[in-house]
Amino acid sequence: MINFTATPSSCPSSSPLFGDKRSLCISMIYHDTFNGKECLRIPSGFQTAKHIEDIVDLTRDLLAEGPSHCAPGKSPVQRFGSKLEQRIQRALWLTPQQLQENLPKHRLHPYVELFIQCAARERLFDWRALGKALSQAERKEYAAARQRMLSALRSGAREPAFRKTVKFHQDKVRRNLTCVRRYTDAQFRRHSRLLVIRVDCMFVEGFSPAHDWIQARAYREALIKYLNRDLPKVIQSQKDRDAKKKPEPITGYIIGTEYGIETGWHFHVTLFLNGDDHQNHVGIASTICRTWMNELTSGNGRYYNCNHAAKIGTYDKVGVGMVHRHDTVTREILSSVVTRYGCKGCYYAEAQTGTKDRLLNKGGWPKAKDPKKGGRPEKPPQMQRRLLTHMFSEKKKRFFPIWVPSEPVQPPVGY
Repeated sequence: MINFTATPSSCPSSSPLFGDKRSLCISMIYHDTFNGKECLRIPSGFQTAKHIEDIVDLTRDLLAEGPSHCAPGKSPVQRFGSKLEQRIQRALWLTPQQLQENLPKHRLHPYVELFIQCAARERLFDWRALGKALSQAERKEYAAARQRMLSALRSGAREPAFRKTVKFHQDKVRRNLTCVRRYTDAQFRRHSRLLVIRVDCMFVEGFSPAHDWIQARAYREALIKYLNRDLPKVIQSQKDRDAKKKPEPITGYIIGTEYGIETGWHFHVTLFLNGDDHQNHVGIASTICRTWMNELTSGNGRYYNCNHAAKIGTYDKVGVGMVHRHDTVTREILSSVVTRYGCKGCYYAEAQTGTKDRLLNKGGWPKAKDPKKGGRPEKPPQMQRRLLTHMFSEKKKRFFPIWVPSEPVQPPVGY
């Protein structure tokens, strides 16, 4: 496994993008400079998450293979193929002890638990640690152990209790993702355009709430209270303040809570604001980040500003900023990348709090528009019209196209 480390001097300093006041790595891949050379930093937590994802995909593919792959007398390459054989070798790199160290407060995917259980029973992790120092007889024994592991894997996956566990896990994740998608669609049904804010709120290294859920939960509640009560006053326009108007509440928010070995407890915040009232998404995101770092955590917080990263071009798939209701491309990115990012971790490894607290929080459901209110109906954009037919005019002696408005293509709801 690739494991890049860096000295404290090479960690990013405090900036509008990274809110780090101390040297601490973030849970994502980014470029760094070490001894005058540019290198790629991959924290161990990210490697472990990718490793878990690979095991889930590998187990699913192994279960899909036919029974002929379990036949004796075949070499591993003959049974699995060269690519699948390499994936099996990589899946044995991290031992169960190392996974427990990197994911100390998580419940792993049922496929991962089954794979580790079957591999540990046949001592495959011990065989893999020996590397190429195996004799021909030991290699045959190692191949036989992997064959028994595959047979046990297929047998265990067919158990009714295990199938029930997998179905319960998948249904729980699907419910969260579907709820987030419907919540986002409801926001666009209420407002023609939304200003989307995405920030990550974390703690600095050595701060006790980073690894204590009871304390981290109190900071999350303070963050939600700030978004609902104080932020509308801060972002209110000067014109409305002079007129002494009541601040408009935020449209909605989605907060996903995760735990990482490097970052500890951290919160992925997605904020929705009415696009008719607010336009400065980078400034509002920076205000939230500064408040989290300086006021809510008293200097013990740090952040990652996705809106500022999108502005400077380091955020690849941009789904933040001003998003129009009929902009289906940006809305698809918003639904598949931005809003569902907070619930991505619960599929492969779900953090355990020891309590009944929710790790996914949402704001109030937006109220539907009052149909009795007057006003001009929304005109569909030009690209949303479709040609119905051509009609011939006897008066002008020519054909005229007949256009009809069509409903905008909505992003798919199913996962």
